[in-house]
Amino acid sequence: MKKFTILLMLIVTSASYAQLKKLEKTADTSVEIGKVQPLGQPVQIDCQKDGNVYTFTYTDIAFKQLTQYRKFSFEDIDNTFETLYSTIIAGYEAKKEDSINLELPEYFLTLKFEKSFGMLLLRIRSLDRKGAGQITESNLFTKKQIEKLFGKKK
Repeated sequence: MKKFTILLMLIVTSASYAQLKKLEKTADTSVEIGKVQPLGQPVQIDCQKDGNVYTFTYTDIAFKQLTQYRKFSFEDIDNTFETLYSTIIAGYEAKKEDSINLELPEYFLTLKFEKSFGMLLLRIRSLDRKGAGQITESNLFTKKQIEKLFGKKK
């Protein structure tokens, strides 16, 4: 009986090691377009391009104690990236506290312009069409920060 138990233990331990498979490292093809990161703080929003897909990752302000990151992405069909940028800049130049609603294939975006301390600031709201329908919100951004995010200014 002892030999059977030892043999069984050897088989079980060897089978558990066989489930672990080492994967080869793949090259990261994403390129950072821009990011907003105030001094000494975590990244508030960044933009990455991977092939023809742009991904925006931002901190969700719903969580005060945790840093929860949310994202939305889209394929750059018919110059969508530049259209999004020009829509945001046009919102700043209109100098109105207003919202602009946009529809992407997998997301609904709301660009909410708000005045704070005499400055016009942008808050991005995102709703995932496929998910639970939770609306997430970013921090407020200035026009210079948006230009930096889209890679227009260094």
